[in-house]
Amino acid sequence: MSVTVPPGTYTVKLTVGEQEFIQPIAVRKDPNSHGTETEIATQTAVILELRDDLNDVVGMVNTIELVRSQLNSLKAVLEDNEEAEAAVTAASELDEKLIELEGQFIQLKLTGRGQDVIRWPGKLGRQISYLAGKISMTDFAPTDQQMEVKQVIEDELRTHRATYDQLMLVEVVEFNSMLAEQELQGVILP
Repeated sequence: MSVTVPPGTYTVKLTVGEQEFIQPIAVRKDPNSHGTETEIATQTAVILELRDDLNDVVGMVNTIELVRSQLNSLKAVLEDNEEAEAAVTAASELDEKLIELEGQFIQLKLTGRGQDVIRWPGKLGRQISYLAGKISMTDFAPTDQQMEVKQVIEDELRTHRATYDQLMLVEVVEFNSMLAEQELQGVILP
């Protein structure tokens, strides 16, 4: 997500090999814009917050995918081992919880063909991106309605973050402890 900076003086730094070039640059307000510099700065601040929220979602999805990949590999290795039946069952149960959470962040039903966007609703990541795109279309501060939507999205993100933390910090740790008792390698978290 690109973010336009508000008017002001900035420092640009270019590094080429061992050389560093530093230059001040002045960003001026578009003379055709009716938004004030304060409104533009407010808009930029809100978009940066949404970018951070989206990065948080992406980080959680990446970690979920990493853990799920390890669980699937573990299940494949242990599927014929009757002594490891409990580990395979626990891995499947943890995988289901991770799938459910991941489905709150991104639409897992997308096929990449045609009408996916109208067949399946956008999930939290898409909602954040959509809102940031709409806010960035003008040079004005976000509307009250946009700020209300942002608050709803951030409340939902906090709820899902708590679920994520519970899964990663408690359930994955418990799963790893169970595996250690069976002298099996646990899931590695980033």
